[in-house]
Amino acid sequence: MGACNPVFADKVLIEEPHVSTLLPCNVTIRSLGGEDYEVAIMDPAAAMSVVQNPAIESLAGEVRGKLMSMLEGL
Repeated sequence: MGACNPVFADKVLIEEPHVSTLLPCNVTIRSLGGEDYEVAIMDPAAAMSVVQNPAIESLAGEVRGKLMSMLEGL
């Protein structure tokens, strides 16, 4: 399942145009049986750390916060 935020993706691509394949846009949902599910995301800060560009570190932190809020709301 894709969960990209186009605004943040554009900001990251402006700072680092070749990072597109590292964007953490995938979310997985897995049935654990019955009514239980696991929702998993990639940590944007970890994914972007390999680029070593301080300009996108703060953006990755913001995206991480939004994803964590979403997970906590489930």
